[in-house]
Amino acid sequence: IAGGLGNSTLAAVTNHGAVKAATAGGGLVGSTLIRKADGTYSDVVIASGHNYGAVEAKKKAGGVVGEAQAMLLSCYNKGTVYSSNGEAGGLMAFGPAAVIQDCYNNASVRGGITGGLIGACHYYILTASANLGTVHSDKDLAGGILALGGTRGMINYCTNYAPVTSLGDD
Repeated sequence: IAGGLGNSTLAAVTNHGAVKAATAGGGLVGSTLIRKADGTYSDVVIASGHNYGAVEAKKKAGGVVGEAQAMLLSCYNKGTVYSSNGEAGGLMAFGPAAVIQDCYNNASVRGGITGGLIGACHYYILTASANLGTVHSDKDLAGGILALGGTRGMINYCTNYAPVTSLGDD
């Protein structure tokens, strides 16, 4: 739907096409990064967003968003997600902050830091969401819901239903 966005709201949006990106790729939004130097992001709210297309990116690949400060409500991903050299998440690859409610991933996710819903996030609230797709990390951490969380977060009523594997260095 969008490669990059400022402060935005998307409602009832669907992607059926494959997405391939160098840095950040998402089925609905690639990135909301404003300034790389200080890690400033715009806010995006996505309600009833659905992705069916495969998403592939070298650094950050997410079924719904690649890298964003985001609120996802009633969203789902059914397209495979692959990052060859970074974070991967069934819904979001990376975010400084995320609120995810009533969402699910139902496709395989593979990458470095790999999560069924989120690869890596500093501040997060995950509620009533689920992962049904296999999760595999080629290099680092893997988690059925979240692979790498920051200093503040909450996960409530979330369930992982699929296998999780990691072939990271020992």
